[in-house]
Amino acid sequence: MALEEKDFVLRQTKELAKGLGQFLSDDTLDDLFNDTTQSSDRQNDAKKNKNQQARHDASGKKK
Repeated sequence: MALEEKDFVLRQTKELAKGLGQFLSDDTLDDLFNDTTQSSDRQNDAKKNKNQQARHDASGKKK
C-alpha cells in the first residue's frame, strides 16, 4: 500500500473516531439509556394493564 493511501486511511479513521466520540458522549449515552428505559417501562405498564383488564373481564364472565 502506498504511503498516500495509508495516510488517507489513517485520516479517515481519525475522523470516524472523532465523530463516534461526539455521538457517544456521556450526555448522549445517558439520554439514550434513559429513553430506552422509559420506553421499556411504558411497555411493561401497558402489558400489566392489559393483563389486569383480561383478568377483570374473565372474573366478570364467571359470575
